[in-house]
Amino acid sequence: MLRVLSTPCEQIPKPRPGQGHGALIHRWFTAEGDPLALASWGPRSVLLAARQAPDAGACVQIDAPSSWSSAAVATVARRYLGRLPDGSPERSLRALIERVVHTIGAWAHASGHVVSPLERATLEAELAAVVLTQRATFATPVWLNVGLEEHPFTSACFILEAEDSIHSLLDWNAREGLIFQQGGGAGINLSKVRSSREPVSRGGLASGPVSFMRATDAWAATIRSGGRARRGAKMVVLNADHPDVLEFIACKAREEEHGAALVAAGYRPEEVVRSLAFQNATHAVWVSDEFMQAAADDGAWPLHAVTTGEVIETISARELLRACAQAAWRCGDPGLHFSGAIESWHTCPRSGPITASNPCGEFLHVGESACNLATLNLLAFIRDDGSFETDAFTNAVELVVLAQDAIVEGSAYPTERIARGARRFRPIGLGYSNLAAVLLTLGIAYDSEEGRAWAAAITALLTGAAYRRSARLAAVLGPFEEFERNREPMLAVLARHRDAAGQIGSEAPAEVLAAAQQIWKDVLADAPTHGLRNAQTTLIPPTGTVSLMLDCESTGIEPYYALNLVPETSPETLESSFFAAWRLGLKSISVYREGSKLGQPLQAADE
Repeated sequence: MLRVLSTPCEQIPKPRPGQGHGALIHRWFTAEGDPLALASWGPRSVLLAARQAPDAGACVQIDAPSSWSSAAVATVARRYLGRLPDGSPERSLRALIERVVHTIGAWAHASGHVVSPLERATLEAELAAVVLTQRATFATPVWLNVGLEEHPFTSACFILEAEDSIHSLLDWNAREGLIFQQGGGAGINLSKVRSSREPVSRGGLASGPVSFMRATDAWAATIRSGGRARRGAKMVVLNADHPDVLEFIACKAREEEHGAALVAAGYRPEEVVRSLAFQNATHAVWVSDEFMQAAADDGAWPLHAVTTGEVIETISARELLRACAQAAWRCGDPGLHFSGAIESWHTCPRSGPITASNPCGEFLHVGESACNLATLNLLAFIRDDGSFETDAFTNAVELVVLAQDAIVEGSAYPTERIARGARRFRPIGLGYSNLAAVLLTLGIAYDSEEGRAWAAAITALLTGAAYRRSARLAAVLGPFEEFERNREPMLAVLARHRDAAGQIGSEAPAEVLAAAQQIWKDVLADAPTHGLRNAQTTLIPPTGTVSLMLDCESTGIEPYYALNLVPETSPETLESSFFAAWRLGLKSISVYREGSKLGQPLQAADE
């Protein structure tokens, strides 16, 4: 059975509001007994890297499921196995799964998601089963931190804000550092920071946002994510009408051209890369429909002073967009965030605008917010005959959404303001991985109408099931605090989801599509009565490390890039892609870069 860990959340559960509690959890993936007995276990050899002293270079034995690949076991051992409170190292995936699911079970018990020892045991067993069978997993911060400290960080995605003051900019650096140290990533829009063409109160001109970006990127390069393998990850966004936008667009490509010159002069590439700025940040320009239309019409575009709002300069909108394409062709940045599409799908517009995303671009919400993530492995739900396990998938969604909502309560956050935002909105992010592997397994081309229909149907099922579970959680535990303020726009967004599900083509799998369309009807029946527990429920991140943990063959929604290279990608191709993405109503577009080119042009673009 799952071992019992001491936790501050071991207390009498809070009473549930509403009409009785009803059961929010049931068994689907397990029967009675120890869920970890679903797998056979044995020792696996893992070579630890130098950063994992005192066992540097040692080949240690890890207790792991025999069904997991060596890559999955090694990834988890190197990234997620930590040190227990007594200082001893974890050496078992069994212990890792137990400490995480038991802690989540304790949080769920304390918050009223489960109300009896039996329900709690069911939740823990079901969570252990879906992780053990590689059907689902939580994001990196959960595995790094949960169960190892009293109040762990669990969120992978943060959106921060900065004002036009030195105090705010220094505070941004401190907040990001705490987020990176705990395994998360953060995004920010710096458009409130006055440009390098505007005066400061003591005389002279301001430094401008790009100079502060250089400084904070150095911190990101210094702090390891969770103290382990990778460095901090960040997103920096600037509005298209900021006076420093052209400098922002070119800064990363120019930096890498300097690096290429150093390599040509004989310096070692790895040393050069460590010396370059902006290597830990993704850059994006925030563009409005008005800007894109001006670019399409080859019209003029004004740049506005941050402090006064006056027009400092008028430039060609098309030339600005072309500068984005040229820089992205050289180094992969910047991408574009389309504010019109983003705001049209904003579930909480009355609580504030969306101005930025997390580093990978999938989490878009109001400032000073946080989101904990989880991922489903789509290939694990494909039967031998090629059909999709619709009921199992829906049950997995409902299980993980409940767990993620409980995590909101148990988690710590880097600042009190972020903590308040997380609990006022309760955004969670459930996504999936291995889509390209599913399509390849079924013999469906990724770039085909049938492939898009399969992706649309599965995504509609995922999102609908998550929001239905959120509505039913709200019926028992109450809606998120800002729901009533945003009732009308949020229900309108859900209705758009329902309508979109009704427009998916006949190439989609019939069982999945029928289930998705019915679930969306349930959402629009339940949500007006009960509200929603979460302001957001789903997103699809790239899922790098967790895809390895799940033994996925492809990451997130992305294709097999090796099969999708476009050798003659050009700035003109990217410029056309920017226009196409805007016209399709996409929220953002980013460019795929194959490895570090140090100033060399891209060989592929991800649209």
